[in-house]
Amino acid sequence: MKSFSTLVVLLVIAVHGSCLFAAVHATLVADDRDDVLDSELERLINTNIATNGYGSMILAFTQCFGEDCFDDFAGYGNTALLSGSQICHTSQYGGYHRGLARNLVPGSTTNAAHAAADAQKGPGDTPVKAGTNENIGTLSSTHVLVWAGKPNWLDQADIDNIHDSFDGCDVTVLSGNGTGQNVDGAANRANLQTALKNIGSQMNSNEQFILFVTDHGDKDDIDDAGYDGSFTTSLNVPAYAHMQNDSYNQPVLSLFSDDPIAAGCFESIEVNGHALSLPPESFEMDYDDDGTPEEYKYMLDVDETWLSETANEIDVQIDEETCPSVVFTKVSLGSGAISRTPQEGVPVLSNVGLIAMALFVLVVGAVVVMRRRVSVS
Repeated sequence: MKSFSTLVVLLVIAVHGSCLFAAVHATLVADDRDDVLDSELERLINTNIATNGYGSMILAFTQCFGEDCFDDFAGYGNTALLSGSQICHTSQYGGYHRGLARNLVPGSTTNAAHAAADAQKGPGDTPVKAGTNENIGTLSSTHVLVWAGKPNWLDQADIDNIHDSFDGCDVTVLSGNGTGQNVDGAANRANLQTALKNIGSQMNSNEQFILFVTDHGDKDDIDDAGYDGSFTTSLNVPAYAHMQNDSYNQPVLSLFSDDPIAAGCFESIEVNGHALSLPPESFEMDYDDDGTPEEYKYMLDVDETWLSETANEIDVQIDEETCPSVVFTKVSLGSGAISRTPQEGVPVLSNVGLIAMALFVLVVGAVVVMRRRVSVS
């Protein structure tokens, strides 16, 4: 722990997608594909932060459809909610998120930081705020966690700004695969749960928690009616239009249960009559990080060409003789990770792309130098 009395935990997460329907969820994109729904994020924060008490909370969502996360925290007192994008709107690279990363600094207020970021917004940003105006870094300690699931150089710039602004504080950064400047670990659910648990153990009514979000995200339509055994339902694709313009997103179907389900229990799973590859990839959700999962997720990739914007038929068949007690709490259909929209004049490259470009420049430079030496000799 660093010596400065203000301990900052800033969660930097970026989410992108489109919104067409009312009952949809935004997600935090993870490096290992186990994305975190906004409702799951709220459960983690409630379990680890709110129950221990806090004096102030700042939740900054700089992703597309950031305001979609607001409703999950509507009942939280002394909480500022900031976003670069309204419900059903995308955000843009190089705009609001960069402005907020530069201006969310100790000694300022959330209203001032939001106004400064709004002044730097891109044409595709639609900034919005809710909740209360909170002072930044004025309580006995402030806890900050940074999250970026699939960062590019602009997301890294957000991380660096926040890290530098809270110099002397305890800043935790979860980004990509865990490599990069000012990064403490990979952006995955396990690290998120551990970080929030560590933060929660230090929270009380005189401390502040800050959540700042940058990088990719997606949108999910969810049916939470609950099903015993085999079932058929219909789900929309709220980010359908943006999926068509993104070359790298992978749509996914996710099934949730309170109990583990053996791989052999799944007889078949279809989307619009197309069979998905079994068995599904499984994940455990341990919200209080006590070693006992409270929820299990079973995820399958879906071919984007099989989907339509509305009324996608989901058919799940279970071997009910072998597995008579299978119960699903909910099922979701998501767009997969979609990047922010580009802004004219702002280059958008992933960290891998930047490295490749740098290597290319080095190679070209070396060739030029060699040719000059040969010509001189």
